Amino acid sequence: MATTSTTGSTLLQPLSNAVQLPIDQVNFVVCQLFALLAAIWFRTYLHSSKTSSLIRHVVATLLGLYLALFCFGWYALHFLVQSGISYCIMIIIGAENMHK
Repeated sequence: MATTSTTGSTLLQPLSNAVQLPIDQVNFVVCQLFALLAAIWFRTYLHSSKTSSLIRHVVATLLGLYLALFCFGWYALHFLVQSGISYCIMIIIGAENMHK
Protein backbone atom coordinates (compact mmCIF):
# COMPACT_ATOMS: atom_id res chain seq x y z
CA MET A 1 0.00 0.00 0.00
CA ALA A 2 1.20 3.49 -0.76
CA THR A 3 2.44 5.47 2.17
CA THR A 4 0.20 8.37 3.04
CA SER A 5 1.30 11.39 4.98
CA THR A 6 -0.24 11.90 8.37
CA THR A 7 0.30 14.26 11.25
CA GLY A 8 -0.76 11.52 13.68
CA SER A 9 1.35 8.69 15.00
CA THR A 10 3.01 6.27 12.60
CA LEU A 11 3.54 3.67 15.32
CA LEU A 12 0.91 1.40 13.75
CA GLN A 13 2.26 1.64 10.20
CA PRO A 14 3.10 -2.11 10.06
CA LEU A 15 -0.50 -2.93 11.01
CA SER A 16 -1.73 -0.42 8.44
CA ASN A 17 0.32 -2.14 5.75
CA ALA A 18 -0.89 -5.58 6.85
CA VAL A 19 -4.59 -4.70 6.66
CA GLN A 20 -4.07 -2.41 3.66
CA LEU A 21 -5.83 0.60 5.18
CA PRO A 22 -4.53 4.16 5.54
CA ILE A 23 -2.67 4.83 8.77
CA ASP A 24 -5.12 7.52 9.91
CA GLN A 25 -8.01 5.04 9.76
CA VAL A 26 -6.04 2.39 11.63
CA ASN A 27 -5.08 4.94 14.30
CA PHE A 28 -8.71 6.00 14.70
CA VAL A 29 -10.07 2.46 15.06
CA VAL A 30 -7.32 1.44 17.49
CA CYS A 31 -7.99 4.55 19.59
CA GLN A 32 -11.72 3.75 19.65
CA LEU A 33 -11.02 0.21 20.84
CA PHE A 34 -8.54 1.49 23.41
CA ALA A 35 -11.13 3.98 24.66
CA LEU A 36 -13.63 1.16 25.20
CA LEU A 37 -11.08 -0.73 27.29
CA ALA A 38 -10.14 2.45 29.14
CA ALA A 39 -13.83 2.98 29.98
CA ILE A 40 -13.88 -0.35 31.81
CA TRP A 41 -10.73 0.61 33.71
CA PHE A 42 -12.14 4.06 34.40
CA ARG A 43 -15.40 2.63 35.75
CA THR A 44 -13.62 0.08 37.93
CA TYR A 45 -10.72 2.04 39.40
CA LEU A 46 -11.92 5.63 39.17
CA HIS A 47 -15.48 5.10 40.31
CA SER A 48 -17.08 8.18 41.81
CA SER A 49 -17.29 6.47 45.20
CA LYS A 50 -13.51 5.89 45.20
CA THR A 51 -12.02 9.09 43.74
CA SER A 52 -12.84 12.76 43.59
CA SER A 53 -14.41 14.37 40.55
CA LEU A 54 -11.25 16.46 40.06
CA ILE A 55 -9.11 13.34 39.60
CA ARG A 56 -11.68 11.80 37.25
CA HIS A 57 -11.79 14.97 35.14
CA VAL A 58 -8.01 15.28 34.98
CA VAL A 59 -7.52 11.65 33.94
CA ALA A 60 -10.28 11.82 31.32
CA THR A 61 -8.94 15.10 29.91
CA LEU A 62 -5.34 13.91 29.68
CA LEU A 63 -6.35 10.58 28.15
CA GLY A 64 -8.54 12.37 25.62
CA LEU A 65 -5.77 14.79 24.68
CA TYR A 66 -3.32 11.93 24.24
CA LEU A 67 -5.71 9.97 22.03
CA ALA A 68 -6.46 13.08 19.95
CA LEU A 69 -2.75 13.75 19.45
CA PHE A 70 -2.14 10.09 18.61
CA CYS A 71 -4.86 10.10 15.94
CA PHE A 72 -4.63 13.57 14.49
CA GLY A 73 -1.22 14.94 15.48
CA TRP A 74 -0.95 18.70 15.45
CA TYR A 75 -4.31 18.91 13.62
CA ALA A 76 -5.82 18.28 17.07
CA LEU A 77 -4.85 21.87 17.84
CA HIS A 78 -7.73 23.00 15.61
CA PHE A 79 -10.51 21.48 17.71
CA LEU A 80 -8.76 22.39 20.96
CA VAL A 81 -8.64 26.05 19.95
CA GLN A 82 -12.17 25.94 18.58
CA SER A 83 -13.62 24.46 21.76
CA GLY A 84 -11.60 26.91 23.87
CA ILE A 85 -12.98 29.86 21.93
CA SER A 86 -16.53 28.50 22.26
CA TYR A 87 -16.07 28.05 26.02
CA CYS A 88 -14.75 31.60 26.41
CA ILE A 89 -17.72 32.99 24.46
CA MET A 90 -20.13 31.08 26.71
CA ILE A 91 -18.43 32.48 29.82
CA ILE A 92 -18.43 36.05 28.50
CA ILE A 93 -22.01 36.00 27.16
CA GLY A 94 -23.51 34.52 30.32
CA ALA A 95 -26.25 31.97 30.86
CA GLU A 96 -29.09 34.48 30.55
CA ASN A 97 -28.32 35.01 26.83
CA MET A 98 -28.01 31.34 25.86
CA HIS A 99 -30.61 29.06 24.33
CA LYS A 100 -32.36 26.97 26.92
